[in-house]
Amino acid sequence: MNPSSIPWQLRALGTIGFISLMLWGAVAVAAADDGEDEPWFWWSHASAYGSESIWDGGYWSDGRWRGYYGNTTSWGWNCALPEHFDPASPYYTWAVLTPQSLTVANLSRAALGTWVEFRLPWPDGSLAVVAVPITDAGPYAWWSYDLAEPVIQSVGWAHAGPPRYGPVEGPVWGRRDVQVRALPEFGRYCPRAGDMQEPPRRPVG
Repeated sequence: MNPSSIPWQLRALGTIGFISLMLWGAVAVAAADDGEDEPWFWWSHASAYGSESIWDGGYWSDGRWRGYYGNTTSWGWNCALPEHFDPASPYYTWAVLTPQSLTVANLSRAALGTWVEFRLPWPDGSLAVVAVPITDAGPYAWWSYDLAEPVIQSVGWAHAGPPRYGPVEGPVWGRRDVQVRALPEFGRYCPRAGDMQEPPRRPVG
């Protein structure tokens, strides 16, 4: 077919489609470069939880808010065996949120016991790479992840909030932009669901 016989509307649509494809490719390449040649990271948001804070005091006990430490996680309710509640168990910090729990929450129950890797900002703006297991349910908001407070403290932040659901200034976390990817090669450890793949138990990177 003679190109001059193609209606100008079709030629215009073709040109727009080609430009859109090139722009999409440029964005994909930029994302890969931003992820240090790792194309599978995507941008998300993450809050943090642990000690009580404005907007979310955690559990109410003895006349005051107590935060979340010492409470059974969603992994504890849905995946743990009785021995995992022994403080000597390597999975105790999965079953119970403690100041040593290097974990994260997500609302997908199927994700409990799986691992994700984050690129988290240090307070100075540089990035830390941390791999953590999903052991709890949350956040109950429009974003996807709620980091246990010890995770953000491990990369230099003072504490989760206040307010832990909003952007904040200074050495507290609030809610921040993060990069994240799933780590299916680590498997899933959720014994009560029949998944018995035991991955590394400590953050890597």
